[in-house]
Amino acid sequence: MTRLSRSVHFHDDEHALSLVARLAATNGARTEDFCRHQGLALRDITEGRRAALQELAYIAGIDATRLEARATVRTGGYFTIGPERLLPENLVRTYHRYCPFCLAEDRRNGLGSFEARPFGRLSWLVNFIASCPLHDVALISIGKGRAKRLAPGFSISLFDAEVETSKPFPQTATEFEAYMTARLLGGRPPASDFLGMLPLHVVGSVCELVGAVTMFGTKFDRRGHGDAEWTAARQAGYRLLSAAGKPFEEFLRELAIATRRRTGELLPTNVYGTLYSWLRRRSKEPDYDCLRDAIRRVSVEELPLGHDDDVFGPLGERKFHSVKTASKEFSIGETTLSKLLRNAGVIPPFEAGVSPSMILIPEAEMSAFARSVGAGFDRLRACQRLKLLESHFDTLEKLGIFAPFVYRQKSRSDTALYDPDELDAAIAGLAGSPAAADFRADDYADISRIRELAGCTFLEVADLLHSGMLRGTVLDASETGIDILRLNVAEVRKVMAGRRPITVRAADYDMFGRLSPSTVRKLVERGYLSVVEVDDADGLRRTDLAAWSIELFEERYHSLYDLAQRLCSDRRSIRRELEAAGIEPVINHSDPQKALYDVSEVARSAVGKGLL
Repeated sequence: MTRLSRSVHFHDDEHALSLVARLAATNGARTEDFCRHQGLALRDITEGRRAALQELAYIAGIDATRLEARATVRTGGYFTIGPERLLPENLVRTYHRYCPFCLAEDRRNGLGSFEARPFGRLSWLVNFIASCPLHDVALISIGKGRAKRLAPGFSISLFDAEVETSKPFPQTATEFEAYMTARLLGGRPPASDFLGMLPLHVVGSVCELVGAVTMFGTKFDRRGHGDAEWTAARQAGYRLLSAAGKPFEEFLRELAIATRRRTGELLPTNVYGTLYSWLRRRSKEPDYDCLRDAIRRVSVEELPLGHDDDVFGPLGERKFHSVKTASKEFSIGETTLSKLLRNAGVIPPFEAGVSPSMILIPEAEMSAFARSVGAGFDRLRACQRLKLLESHFDTLEKLGIFAPFVYRQKSRSDTALYDPDELDAAIAGLAGSPAAADFRADDYADISRIRELAGCTFLEVADLLHSGMLRGTVLDASETGIDILRLNVAEVRKVMAGRRPITVRAADYDMFGRLSPSTVRKLVERGYLSVVEVDDADGLRRTDLAAWSIELFEERYHSLYDLAQRLCSDRRSIRRELEAAGIEPVINHSDPQKALYDVSEVARSAVGKGLL
């Protein structure tokens, strides 16, 4: 193989096939005939095989390294141009594209034979580039039908002569096309730049897709838009993605946030539309993994998606729940869960009318809330856990010692739900400290016994505990509920000694019509009720009933009517069962239903199972 006596100048932005065609033209031969005579394999040059390129460089008398940098080199399923990687679909291979103004200038100003002067620009091979930056016109394409008359290669002088220079469509070259051309010619940007980290074919595709979303909407038909619109879309995408930081992820976040404001399923196909579908069809292309990974990250960070959802495969841990996804995971109806969340203040009021799939709650908060709802106690169970009568439970709730965490609607009414752990913590918080090792049980009493020993009502004791005035109170870990509190008898007596006792006039007390005045007097004589000497408004001394003794009496002794209510039975059945168990009323009444029974005695029997 010898060097050619007549060669051509190889331009910096010229591609290898153009060089072959021009060498053939300057030597007066067709491209195929020229390659055959020179022993060159045109197919090998087309696919950028190194040996063929080195032979071409040798006979043309140019540097082989320069030629290899301008050749389309097939590498696996890709073509590379220098360091840049493109897919076969990104290259113009079945037709020719050119700018007639550039070719006209080549003929006027070029060197060598007239037909060998026009040369093919490297950028014309890439279908992402559709404009000439020197003349601001759209590149002209010669389709398959006309291209058959061409010799393989670039020599298109015969056809170009048929094209008037006024025919090309005016089209301003874009920043995107300048960026792509610069990278083709070796001007790769810093790797810290988002687009600079991507292979060139990924840059072209993602700019095109992102721009199309901004111009045409998330779901668009690629066949429904002309070349000029796609050129504008690629430029729009480039402007957005060439920003500093993480522009692609920010773009995805905006899509996710915008979708959350609409109704419908928050599925990736609805959020990202054609962009998602396009990337999914190319799941075997690893170059797009970085884009898919970004979509997966943003989907977890901005949408109620988790391990049950498929976004290019199963996702990892969930960051957000929607009411819809939480309803499915925790088996709580959507409407019920929405109301619970609003009642608990988890959902702001302005989101009250939003679709359940659009309301986002942090996963940890939602899971904790759902567990609380599942484990929540209604009023009855809360009283049982704390070993409190409902009246005492109301007292503590009114003092603000605890409160329901949510209200659950049932049958046209709202049922308060209490967190059992919060209930326990609220009671424990009333004590100053756990009982010490030298704890003397005789010096302390529970809240029931302390009322009798210190002469105070439940409200008074609870108020003293809540206000922090009984710092000697300790916790008895062997007990549960309200019984864990052990109050220092001397401390409570000292505090109550400085207070006026709460009393009830003896003549006014009849236990809701169940006690006659004579019965009240008998109860005082027998020690069931205690009395206190007080001064009335006229300064005269009188004997009143101590409120604490009335409170304890009504807790300890119940009528058949009260027992039937608490045991969810009827009064006659309760009476028969008590008689069968040998339990007699402590205080008889002409009306058997108003007879009073010792609650503790009833509770110890099979009849009273369920009483506190």
